[in-house]
Amino acid sequence: MKKQTIFGIIFVLVFTGLIGLFALGLNNNPNELDLVTKDSKIPNFALPSLLDDKQILTNADLTTDKLYYLMNFWGSWCPSCYQEHAYLLKLSQQETIYGVNWKDDYKFSRAFIREAGNPFKAIIIDDNSVLAINMGVYGAPETFLIKADGTILHRYAGSMNTDIWQREFLPRIQILEE
Repeated sequence: MKKQTIFGIIFVLVFTGLIGLFALGLNNNPNELDLVTKDSKIPNFALPSLLDDKQILTNADLTTDKLYYLMNFWGSWCPSCYQEHAYLLKLSQQETIYGVNWKDDYKFSRAFIREAGNPFKAIIIDDNSVLAINMGVYGAPETFLIKADGTILHRYAGSMNTDIWQREFLPRIQILEE
């Protein structure tokens, strides 16, 4: 009888603990991922260009006339990337955006850009996830706010749109420009 009581108490405690962990997890926002690379420089890389077979892009190619630029990880296989693309086209009229075509097929990604338009100043191919892993990318799309000197300031996981731009990026940009 005592073994059954002890087993019952242990079962209730474990079950209660699991419910508590589950409840804590419900409060987490999947778009607010830990940014272990914050305040560090983007990693050095030398990767091919999507639009020029002969060009290798490096950190030195990431230039801007502002204090910052954006880096967007995307793929033609990514439904959310299609969703955000029209906004990126609009945003690129005012902002410098570099694209990182991640784990994609060249012909599909080139067709996507050709048909939907190109919001990117340059597009880096990262089909082996070299840059993505070193920047802590979890999935596509992810957009990074990076100072002109290459310092990573912020990362947003998910589709970019007006609300996200105004809530996640503009306040950080305004602080940077002060």
